[in-house]
Amino acid sequence: MSATASWMMVLALGVGSAPVEPPSVTTARQALAPQSVSKDRDGTWNAVAGFTYRSNMAAPEHAARAFLQAHGAALGVPAGLKLSGVMKTAAGTVVRFHPERSGIRVRGADVVVLVDDSGAVIMATRGHHAGNVTPAFRVSAMDAARAALGRPGAVTPVSVTAEQLAPRARRFYDAAPDGTLTPLFVFALAGLSPADAVAVSVDAQSGTVLQVRKLAVHAVPPGAARVFDPAPPANGPGTLVDVTLEHLTDQPEPGFLRGEYVDTFNCCKRYECTGGDGGCEERSCLAGNVDGGVESRVVVSFDTRGLPLPDIARACVPDTVYIDAPFCAEIPKASAADGDFIFSPRDDATLQAEEDEFAEVMAYYHVDTFQQHMRGVAEDAEFCLRSQECAAGVPSKGFHVAVNYLLPKFDQNTFQDLLCQICSIPPLGCAGGKGTEANPATLSGFMRVPNAAFIPALDDNSLPIPVGGDAFTRPYDSMVLYQGPDRDFGYDGDVIYHEFTHAVIHTVIQANGEPMGLVAPTLDRWGVHNDAGALNEGYADFFSESLTGNPVTGEYAAVGLSGETGIRNAGERWTCPESTTGEVHDDSRAWSSALWALREALTSGNEAQVRTFEKAVYSAMATLPANASFGQASVATSAALNTAFPGNQAAIDQILNDRGVMDCIRVRPLIEKVDGVFEDRTIEVLQFAGKAEAGLTNFAPGHMQFRLDLPARTRSFTLRFNARGGGIVGSIIGGEPTDNNLKLIIKTDEPIEYSYTANRANHDGVEQTVTPDDSGDVEVTVETLLGDVEETWYVGVNVLADNGVTVTEISAEAEVPAAPDAGSVEDAGTANGSDAGSAGGGGGGGDAPAQTFNCVCAEQKDALPTSVALLLGLLALRRRRR
Repeated sequence: MSATASWMMVLALGVGSAPVEPPSVTTARQALAPQSVSKDRDGTWNAVAGFTYRSNMAAPEHAARAFLQAHGAALGVPAGLKLSGVMKTAAGTVVRFHPERSGIRVRGADVVVLVDDSGAVIMATRGHHAGNVTPAFRVSAMDAARAALGRPGAVTPVSVTAEQLAPRARRFYDAAPDGTLTPLFVFALAGLSPADAVAVSVDAQSGTVLQVRKLAVHAVPPGAARVFDPAPPANGPGTLVDVTLEHLTDQPEPGFLRGEYVDTFNCCKRYECTGGDGGCEERSCLAGNVDGGVESRVVVSFDTRGLPLPDIARACVPDTVYIDAPFCAEIPKASAADGDFIFSPRDDATLQAEEDEFAEVMAYYHVDTFQQHMRGVAEDAEFCLRSQECAAGVPSKGFHVAVNYLLPKFDQNTFQDLLCQICSIPPLGCAGGKGTEANPATLSGFMRVPNAAFIPALDDNSLPIPVGGDAFTRPYDSMVLYQGPDRDFGYDGDVIYHEFTHAVIHTVIQANGEPMGLVAPTLDRWGVHNDAGALNEGYADFFSESLTGNPVTGEYAAVGLSGETGIRNAGERWTCPESTTGEVHDDSRAWSSALWALREALTSGNEAQVRTFEKAVYSAMATLPANASFGQASVATSAALNTAFPGNQAAIDQILNDRGVMDCIRVRPLIEKVDGVFEDRTIEVLQFAGKAEAGLTNFAPGHMQFRLDLPARTRSFTLRFNARGGGIVGSIIGGEPTDNNLKLIIKTDEPIEYSYTANRANHDGVEQTVTPDDSGDVEVTVETLLGDVEETWYVGVNVLADNGVTVTEISAEAEVPAAPDAGSVEDAGTANGSDAGSAGGGGGGGDAPAQTFNCVCAEQKDALPTSVALLLGLLALRRRRR
């Protein structure tokens, strides 16, 4: 009998027969294959599969509870979990639970159990631990709302006040990896772009903003109709296909694209109002280049603290600037002619292309079609998005899709114009005086953006702001398809499928009993990582690619972006950590690449087998917690695929291991010993999260560490890179980099390990703060003083700012003296054998000229070298370990 089968028997005896002591964590890990368990640092599981637990309970919820009662200790799960939801998948029933404290939900500690159709538990996952200490809420919701609205960099419609926001505060306890609970008020807020929607978490004990998390998930990117299916070719006009638009609902003329499942809207720059008493109860979209009607505009407040402002502007720009800006009023435009929606594509640089009806038809057809496809994948004919508010599978609301979306024009020229409106600078002809609430500065014109996004609902009720204001509060899940500079993203079915998959994930994966999706960042021993966000993007790519049978996402939309054939290509071999940069779309490639390779290996393109494969992947996805890791997803996917395609366990796990997702060690070499030769590497770009993004108060550990294999006799190594802060606005307006101070952590022999206490990060290395020069360049020299032994050193880059930092052109150079001359004796009086004076005049005793191992990298700007005083601490660390 195999070890796995043995443990299956132990579990089967746990309930319904003679009492059996639940297996310890150690016993369980020995019994299960490595690919069946993902664990935390304390040894408790956060994902387990490869077993069968029978409770003799018929209802899946009761079977799941019986399993947790018997074996929850091994998962580190507390008693008294609340039921979040039950959902049917092809692999069985997914039962979700969440803990509560004092009637308030604990966020990030959800538990998910998969019960197969026979009533047996076959998989379980969980998020963080939920500690036993319950801290109090010490500040009011009103004070928390003021903090959320007044955070640095906030862009908010002026009509949104703390008095309006406070009643909509949500209370949570947030679980840290060590089980510490933090009381939070959470607010959902938006900016000028729907894709700028954020969830702002305010510490309910101190009243400070603890975390600002992006909510939008990006692509980066019956009536007759004609569409591209799924998209026109990248290099040609393409062929239109005659289709029937299903599920349209009856409505008065002119008959816009309103359906049971989908409602479409256009970016309307001007509109006419109709309604009683001169109001605007109904709006009709006008062409943007005509006179008359109402221009779509809104006044927003903009917090300027922390912006990389030029010196000339620092003294005259207030902390809060008021701007009257254009925005897209979302109004339907495509209307039926004799019941049909026949429009010609006009994807060109003309004004009309920014308002074309064809994009609405594409969005309607492909969203409606893909939702029906995903019902088949879920094996649930009544599956709906949360926002569709279905009863027995029939929606009461259509999914909100906006096309041709544009943003207010904000570039170097418009920024300078805003400064001139705000600041009085007579030599430049700037009158100043604007930017106040009574006299706001003005922005004019729109710009195209190459992207698309899924935006979850921000609020259940619209706030009372001007006409079109629901574009800011967005009390509905929605998809936004932007008008790109080169291509209309609404013309690419791949992009539409990708974004709708994000909507599916948001509904399927719940936290605290509410739709959540796969979100991040998450803290682990390697630092702050975004595996959950990367999984979200990887699944969105995969389900789009699998439907079309093409591993490339967005060939049409990608034109003009990067010179590549598509936005991403899962058919290439991407791996973790080599393909990991800290940006979720980059990081997703390892996961989508693994799924595509598994699809190829297990189905050979057979359509029926592909559908079986999709159902297994979906079922595994549905068992994940909102803060899932690659390891947890690998355990779930391996188990689901082995059930769907029995006898292929070795091949499945080989592919997952080959892509590095089963256990991704986030360390990349800068100096690497290969076949006895020390070779230098350059890492082009890494993006590290800031404290506010990670929910930490002292620093945010970088997701990636650097490894340096150092030759014997290495005197020192020099680390070089460029670090830029300031966010998107900083990259537009230029100026000095801001908020890019970093903390380097250095350790020898083994990687740095991070741990977390409440909202603070800890490490086991030696640290030094570094400040980049005015160009963002860093050059740090670390003395190593090695003897005649080789050694491996590790370096972590940790962010001290609230916002993230982009680090580029990362390289290292080791200084190694040549071997001493033959017959000479090294000076024993110095620790590293350096020449402290020769005995005999010219020829012997000391080191030959030093050698360096140089990388091949971009030209470095002049930077002031910084010597890091870490030697004693590092030597002490080495002595303690040996």
